[in-house]
Amino acid sequence: MKNNIYITTALAAAVLALPSCDDYLKVNSASNFTEAEVFNTVDEMEQALYGVYHYLTSKDTYGNAYMTTFCLNSDVEMATFSSDTRSALGTDYRCFDATPDGSDLTNTWTAAYATIEYANNFVTAAEASDLYTQGDEDVLQMIGEAKCIRAMNYYDLVMLWGDVPFRFERAMDVADEMVMPIADRNDILDAIIADLESAAQNMKFAEEVTVERCSKEYAWALIARIALARGGYSLRHNGSISYEMQRATDYKDYYKKAMAYCDSVISSGKHDLVKPYRQVFIDECNFIVDNADDPIFEIPFAVGLSGYVGYSHGPSSSYDDANYGKTGGSLQLNAFYRWTFDSTDVRRDYVIGLWDYAEGSYKTTDGKNVENAVYATSFKPYGLLTRCNKWSKLWTNAPGYGESSTSSDGINFPYMRYADVLLMYAEAANEVNEGPTSEAYEAINKVRTRAGLPSCTASTKDDFFEAIVDERAWEFGGESMRWKDLVRWNRYSEVVFRQFYNYFEFAKEVGTGSDENNINNFCTFSASSDDIDETSSFKKIKYGCDLMSGFTYLLMKYEDNPGDAYVYPCTNSKYMYVDILNLYPKTKANIIEEKDTANYVKFTKYITTDITSAWTGESSIKDGCRYSFRGYIYANESDKVSLTATDVNSLPAVRYILPISQTYISRSNGAYQNYYGY
Repeated sequence: MKNNIYITTALAAAVLALPSCDDYLKVNSASNFTEAEVFNTVDEMEQALYGVYHYLTSKDTYGNAYMTTFCLNSDVEMATFSSDTRSALGTDYRCFDATPDGSDLTNTWTAAYATIEYANNFVTAAEASDLYTQGDEDVLQMIGEAKCIRAMNYYDLVMLWGDVPFRFERAMDVADEMVMPIADRNDILDAIIADLESAAQNMKFAEEVTVERCSKEYAWALIARIALARGGYSLRHNGSISYEMQRATDYKDYYKKAMAYCDSVISSGKHDLVKPYRQVFIDECNFIVDNADDPIFEIPFAVGLSGYVGYSHGPSSSYDDANYGKTGGSLQLNAFYRWTFDSTDVRRDYVIGLWDYAEGSYKTTDGKNVENAVYATSFKPYGLLTRCNKWSKLWTNAPGYGESSTSSDGINFPYMRYADVLLMYAEAANEVNEGPTSEAYEAINKVRTRAGLPSCTASTKDDFFEAIVDERAWEFGGESMRWKDLVRWNRYSEVVFRQFYNYFEFAKEVGTGSDENNINNFCTFSASSDDIDETSSFKKIKYGCDLMSGFTYLLMKYEDNPGDAYVYPCTNSKYMYVDILNLYPKTKANIIEEKDTANYVKFTKYITTDITSAWTGESSIKDGCRYSFRGYIYANESDKVSLTATDVNSLPAVRYILPISQTYISRSNGAYQNYYGY
């Protein structure tokens, strides 16, 4: 069972809701408490540490915003935009078209720096205590935990904003500094790497403290992730509106560091990939904590108090179920993502969901009405988006969320997984050694074996890198990692460019015709009573689509087929469960190309003709195909495409960096300013 580290919200607040200094961040600091008063005992220190974890779960950062609001569009995760103009609210973050007025910018910035300030308070007070001087192992562990939380907050701030304010000191210790100075991102990443290297030496393994707390192997893995970011590309401005992707000349030193720390995790033998892929996430939905398998650090949410993971993932359900309440399903995936998987990859049919749930009635074959049934509806094999099914509170064993519940589902999010360590190691080893080593093959193949795939056969450095690019897409769908990977690889422009044309050209190809293949719906299908044929063991959707090949939809109640591998382990008998068989699409040669064997496809790029003349103006093309990458490339109302580059090697950079909110620009009295055309 899940053993949450939380004390109650009220107690956490009591521990750390201390008088504040008049810092511009408006976050609380322990300015009126001496170290001796707070940390006389290990128990007192642990209570204070719980408060740091409490701030880590804020909905404005890891509790929701980093998973949804700021999960930028790519070839994996995606949100659609239907307007050709920027939102007046400034909130078009995911299509790279925000403004400094977006309220989420202020909220997330505030929450992240509040967490950092509490971590600074804790570390400073703990390191001034007698317990620290005495070398108490529990105290050293807790200091390491606070430093890990501080580091991950700074890392994610850097990924979203680039150069940001930085310091390890408490606000009370720099009272004359009313505005925290902005530091270069490389200096920030160097500082948190060094801080973690020191802290990790005195930390314990997860088997001693659980993966719901930061551990030695998490510190090592976090160093590797940060080092790859430090050695990778990032967007840099030149003091004006122009910007470009750059990387430091010493980048290989950071790949070496990443390889070394990943090797430390692997060599420790503390984690493995024993459980089936889907079981890792199903266990998290059921609050089962495993300290020795894939998860290395899970952000520990608490039922009824925090967490949107199970509400944002999985199918949308508007039915007010007494056990589960509603689900939103807002974390969605690029429609073409499914087509990149090998048909034998076990990850595909778990990660990608093509249905929602709705309440209604249907008729059995004998004409009997079944009222108030909850059934799968809105099948979307070619919708503009598909659902991400990794987590859902509907997958839990009826914890009693309540009819009115939405979020605060308490399902943990695995911020660091062993699969990531293996793939980071393979990537770094390939770069450092100018080609794949036997250890790099072993690492990537461990991930592929769990996915049911054959061993990687790429023999050159470039081919092995491409294998890593693909493998990370398939492994981490729905985890808000793809856009960050694309940034450090300097592949974001190319991927966004191609994804726009995947939607655009597909829309041109099938944009006219019957209702079944009209691109305005992308073959969306909503079940009705006349479409469901019930037999003794399953309900079958009677529907076909000209674009599909051999599709079969099965709706099943859990009790009808409890052992089926594709039926999610819900216990509410009112739900019917979906088993979708033979879901590989019929290929169209002018849209996709065969890559290796049958059933393995990959999209081409559309640069054979001048891009500005590629738009044909079919009225049925959905706005989401035109504008979902609007801040980079879009088709406007005059039937033109905004980006005219025809060579993927000369594409402009994607403006993924967010603006600093106008609130903090104003509060800084001119110390902060925005670049990148904001």
